[in-house]
Amino acid sequence: MRGFFVESYRVLKAGGTTIHSFLSPKPRNGRQRRLIEADSDPRWTKTPPTEWFSPPPRLVLEYLRLAGFKRPMRARLRSGLVIRSTAARELLKDWDIRQFYWQAHRGVLEKEGLEIPDWLVISACKISG
Repeated sequence: MRGFFVESYRVLKAGGTTIHSFLSPKPRNGRQRRLIEADSDPRWTKTPPTEWFSPPPRLVLEYLRLAGFKRPMRARLRSGLVIRSTAARELLKDWDIRQFYWQAHRGVLEKEGLEIPDWLVISACKISG
């Protein structure tokens, strides 16, 4: 990711802004926690990552600064998108979550569901020099 930001800085015109968005790696509630767990725990997912696919915001901000960007800004957008019952089952299927997760958590998934984590939007500028 650091190399990506260095290259972004190189090709961006002076005065330009780079903007990136990620799903928050920190759940705000149990519904978000369930989705992150289902997608990152090797017991549940068919394609387990070494960590949740969204980087920590501090790391992104640090890499932007190291690449030369100035005036970094961060915003959090609450998703509020709650997915229950059959729709939750389909989402899990689309994300390659094992059927066993649905079977083990069916009651809570039907009642409370899953929630897409909040979006983190991070931007920074290339100041003309």
